[in-house]
Amino acid sequence: MPNLILVVDDDDLLRVQLCDLMQQAGYQVAQASNGSEALAAYTRLQPEIVLIDAIMPVMDGFTCCTELQKLPGGVNTPILMITALENQAFVERAFAVGATDYITKPIQWEVLRQRVSRLIEASLHVKVLRQQTEQAQLQEAQLRMALDAARMGTWDWDVVTNQITWSDNLEVLFGLEPGSFETTYAAFIECVFPEDRNYISRSVIEAIQKEAEYDIEYR
Repeated sequence: MPNLILVVDDDDLLRVQLCDLMQQAGYQVAQASNGSEALAAYTRLQPEIVLIDAIMPVMDGFTCCTELQKLPGGVNTPILMITALENQAFVERAFAVGATDYITKPIQWEVLRQRVSRLIEASLHVKVLRQQTEQAQLQEAQLRMALDAARMGTWDWDVVTNQITWSDNLEVLFGLEPGSFETTYAAFIECVFPEDRNYISRSVIEAIQKEAEYDIEYR
């Protein structure tokens, strides 16, 4: 399904031109004539990007951008502000209220098409990364719950940097006070039954040198 673009401008002629241009470029289009209408349309339709004029009656583009950030998903939606002015103060104000980019009038249509295309592409990439991050966090939480239920832990040793990362429940498993474990290999060995320590060290060295499987039991 084509991406949906919300076009917001009080100039009826320009708004129709913008809508026609976006439709010709293959997008779905919704429209509003002021910021207040734009907020209602955004809430109802959840567009992929918002093209909004800066100066409008009822509610201008700056105020609309500010309010849009408060809506569900608003902070992650690209906003391309359209303005007849181009000065440093104006640009700073646009970005301060949440605009992702801006374009000046008279609009160069090919430039606008390129800006919209790139903003949507970047937004989609961010969404994918966010979903992957959320999925990874969920899987991590599920693993942590499973380990806690089974009274098991995990560790990862980067032999190049000699950095070891232990699971959060290690101190509980070893009966140590929270915050007392030094998170080093030497500290770990001290927690092992003395007669098993050499066996563990030999197994670790063999796994590293021979790229063998490390799968042992110890007390």
